[in-house]
Amino acid sequence: SRRYVEEAFRQIQEKKNIRDIVIINERGHPVKSTMEHDASVKFVGYFQEIRGRLERGMEQIDPTDELLMIRVRTKFHEVLLTPDSKITYIVVQNAEK
Repeated sequence: SRRYVEEAFRQIQEKKNIRDIVIINERGHPVKSTMEHDASVKFVGYFQEIRGRLERGMEQIDPTDELLMIRVRTKFHEVLLTPDSKITYIVVQNAEK
């Protein structure tokens, strides 16, 4: 629901070091984002591709397991992809020094 998305977005925004937030619905479309729409769609596509590959790889290890989070860290940023039962969050934050 819209209220669920708004509340999740607000809670994430309150955290420090947040650069961008994209919330994706169950069909994989961005429904709320700090990025321009086209940038959000492209960004989501890249991370959904990684997610799909990881999930297929994890199935080889244990088909009963479930993805809880993908965490990618670079020198300057960290990206967290976290699915829940209704939506998926992708959060870009500045890496802690």
